[in-house]
Amino acid sequence: MRRLASYADRLSVGVAAVLLGLIGPCAVAWATATYGLVFLPLVTPCLAAAVSRRSELRADEHAAALGFAPQLMAVLMRQHGREQSQSAAGGLHWRGRE
Repeated sequence: MRRLASYADRLSVGVAAVLLGLIGPCAVAWATATYGLVFLPLVTPCLAAAVSRRSELRADEHAAALGFAPQLMAVLMRQHGREQSQSAAGGLHWRGRE
């Protein structure tokens, strides 16, 4: 990586523009030829996080609709307080089961 960075420092603007002009269309053609599957590893974590967050919110809404809202709020407030105290004490750490 350092070698690539040292080469980039020595390139003129014109050469860099020509390289980008050649590499850019090749990357677009590659992405088109593979139907965008090359971007799947980049997008998958974001999609998984969105789906997980959505399911958590739906579960919370369902629990509240069943009448567990006070207990749910107590647990969430306790967890929030615990996270606040950990962050004030020097950063968040992995939270295992207690």
